[in-house]
Amino acid sequence: MSQFCCRCGSAMPPELKFCQDCGAAAVVSAPPRPAAPAPVFSYPASPYTPPAYTPVGSGPVAAYPGYAQQPGYPSQIPYAAPGAMPAPFANSPIPPGLHWFLVIVLSAITFGLFGLIWAFRQAAFVRKIDPSSKAVTLLVLNLLGAMVMVGLALAATQASTNTMAEILLVELVLNVILLVMGLVMVFSMRKSMVRYYNSVEPIGLRLSGVMTFFFSLIYFQYHFSRIANWKKTGRLQ
Repeated sequence: MSQFCCRCGSAMPPELKFCQDCGAAAVVSAPPRPAAPAPVFSYPASPYTPPAYTPVGSGPVAAYPGYAQQPGYPSQIPYAAPGAMPAPFANSPIPPGLHWFLVIVLSAITFGLFGLIWAFRQAAFVRKIDPSSKAVTLLVLNLLGAMVMVGLALAATQASTNTMAEILLVELVLNVILLVMGLVMVFSMRKSMVRYYNSVEPIGLRLSGVMTFFFSLIYFQYHFSRIANWKKTGRLQ
């Protein structure tokens, strides 16, 4: 320990009791205490574990496992922020983009021939986005059934009264079958479109069942043209 003069503050050797300068008594100073370490607080681990953030393009295609094997299809779904419109896939199929009003006009000019061709094009596109779709097959069966109806109508013009009645009954049953088959076709197309555009390319597509029932292919074409424009510009109107 060191000592100092209590009056003048001069440092003094340990063996002296009085200051050599002023004669005052020495004051012994104790060594300073080391500073106490700062307390360390430990907090218990939180039981809550936040969910892991899923970045864009890291989710598996769950709706249709076969999509990943199709040429040009990505194997992952792009997750966008809530409310944000995802970017269209570069190599995914582009739907037929002709305006729905032109489809009506061209169908009227060609007495329905263009509408039939366009229906096949729509069904073929749906098969691209849903390989399990049977829309093309059902459309072919409908076309064959319509040809049978025409043949029965021609046969009825040359048949007797009793035979004509039987032919008309067959036509009625066949007409009901074709109507049901057509409804199955358009609603299967609707299901494929809604499922694809809410999972693989999630744009939030909604198709009304009532509009599908009454307007079917024209109603689909309205949405096809919207999606085709989104594919080209990135904006869905």
